[in-house]
Amino acid sequence: MVEKVLIIDDNAEFVVSLYKYIQTEITDIETIGIASNGKEALKYMENIKPNIIILDLQMPILNGIELLKKLKNKEIKIILISGEIDLMREIFIQDVYTNIEKIYIKPFNFCNLKEDFHRLIQTDVVLNEKKLIPKIDRELDKFNFNKAGIGYKYLIECIIEVYKSPYKLNNIEKNLFPCVAEKLHVKNPQTIKWTLRKFIISMIRYTDTKIILKNFPHTKNPTTKMFLTRINECIHQNMNL
Repeated sequence: MVEKVLIIDDNAEFVVSLYKYIQTEITDIETIGIASNGKEALKYMENIKPNIIILDLQMPILNGIELLKKLKNKEIKIILISGEIDLMREIFIQDVYTNIEKIYIKPFNFCNLKEDFHRLIQTDVVLNEKKLIPKIDRELDKFNFNKAGIGYKYLIECIIEVYKSPYKLNNIEKNLFPCVAEKLHVKNPQTIKWTLRKFIISMIRYTDTKIILKNFPHTKNPTTKMFLTRINECIHQNMNL
């Protein structure tokens, strides 16, 4: 999962250094833009929504405090950076600290940002998976699965991985099963493969043929890859996480 980051600061030298550090030292982060004030930042956000904002407080036109007011009810994580202690106090006085995950006082070591970014990324991954599972359940309710079986757990995890990284469908034995096995602490990825295959075969046996043909028009016996592909397509078509 790649987090989109917007840097908002009018100190050009600082911004260039920060941008270079993020690009070279922090994985799973894409800097989508740089704004020198709050007005420019809002313009960026009309087209692309960042997951994380790195925000200075002292800026011309629209400063950080005023921007925080406008972002108060938005689902955006904010890392605050500033050397202005008086403005720091204002974020609490004016009650605009809701989205702030971390505060740094300039100057500071960029290395500290690396840990914060990784923490925020992991939090997002967990939250997104929790939101995704009920939606996967609804898609799987079309079929006659035994939800109490271990196969259902393996299936859910495979669908989550495919949803996050569709390329894993290209070679499920190499890209998908080892990843799920590691996540679930299963020693042999082949255990995932064969348990899942038997689970899907059992589902086909007990599910109405019309439902199978509706979802798989060209076969009554979809492969594991075909089934994962179909569920992934349905989630992307009908759900908006």
